[in-house]
Amino acid sequence: MADEKLAEVLIRCSIARSSGALDAWRKSNPGKPLDLSEVNLPRMVLSHMNLVQANLRRASLIGADLHGTDLCEANLFRADLSETNLSRTILTYADMTGVELLGADLTDADLTQTILVRANLSRADLTRARPHLADFTGADLSGANLTGANLSSAILVRANLKGANLTGANLSYADVSGADLTDADLTDADLTGVDIDAVLAPERMGK
Repeated sequence: MADEKLAEVLIRCSIARSSGALDAWRKSNPGKPLDLSEVNLPRMVLSHMNLVQANLRRASLIGADLHGTDLCEANLFRADLSETNLSRTILTYADMTGVELLGADLTDADLTQTILVRANLSRADLTRARPHLADFTGADLSGANLTGANLSSAILVRANLKGANLTGANLSYADVSGADLTDADLTDADLTGVDIDAVLAPERMGK
């Protein structure tokens, strides 16, 4: 369970629109992990904060503002980040298995090598996001906006990309085995090295 005092610190940060309280907590608790597992902090303003390696397992941050926050190597297993602002957020190497990102804003987010297995990204905005080498196995990306996203070498095995906008996306060498691209827009997408025959709707990948 979450460290209640740490949760209170984040509430103060949200009210003050500043990371000062969190910075002070870190100085008073050197080396102590950020345990925010199962915390309920909807609509908090936690932008541009250092939450590297934070434990947010099963946390609820619905509608929160986390833009520009560093969540590198964070544990977000089955967290609820629906409608959350994650634009320009650093999520490299984070574990986001089963995370709820319905309608979330991930514009320009860095998702390099992020684990998004079975994540729900339906209708999420990943414009210019960088999920290079990310694992989207079994993820729901239906209706997502991936315009200009860098999905090079990403794992999209059995991913649902129905109706997704992949205009100008870089899908070079991505693994799309069993992925569903029905009605996806692949205009000007880079499909270098993509196994078209492995896709459920290969006709959608025509030039």
